[in-house]
Amino acid sequence: MAGPSAGDVSSSRGAPRGRYGVVVTTRAVVLPATPLLVPGAAGRARVLDAARRAALDGLAGLPADRPVVVVGAGTREEGVESAPATASLAAAGVADAWLDPAWTQPAGLDPEGTGREVVGPAGVGASVALLALGATGRRAGVEVVELGDAVDPADARALGVALRGRGVGLVVADDPRRPALAAVLDGFVDAAWERERTTSRVDASPDGAAYEVVRYLTR
Repeated sequence: MAGPSAGDVSSSRGAPRGRYGVVVTTRAVVLPATPLLVPGAAGRARVLDAARRAALDGLAGLPADRPVVVVGAGTREEGVESAPATASLAAAGVADAWLDPAWTQPAGLDPEGTGREVVGPAGVGASVALLALGATGRRAGVEVVELGDAVDPADARALGVALRGRGVGLVVADDPRRPALAAVLDGFVDAAWERERTTSRVDASPDGAAYEVVRYLTR
């Protein structure tokens, strides 16, 4: 998933710094919507280590005093579903017992800060994001927005603009099969924001599949 960029910055968990050591704020993180990002989902195999570290660094850099919205692909063809949700990788055939214990307290488990009740498990992509947020210590104030595959990209872009207007931190569980997700990011990201990109490959896969984490930052 691509987006506007004004350059790259170096990684530093919790207090990222841009050029000349200026402290910057993480506004959005794009991570791959694959269970492989979660330790234990691939069994004993070590995969996507670089992408996992980049995702955790980016998520830890989201301001603690702002709500976070996770955007992912929904299971319904149409519409936008929005609510606090718990995480589950069961739909991908991954049992909770397989996961690294540090990743088994997902964000969204405590709906405090959202003003709304948890409605149930999120889809796989959003669940990956919730588990990663939980691994950084975030528990509350997280909302999940899931987009059906028939959502108009123009409507998705308008959603991104609205989310930026709310001042939230955005986490996109990227699925290249869902162009509406890229449209949300396009509406949310300002062209002046800096961008940090990390790519990991799964060498054991037949095509050496690549997975990317992108972090957007402001001064």
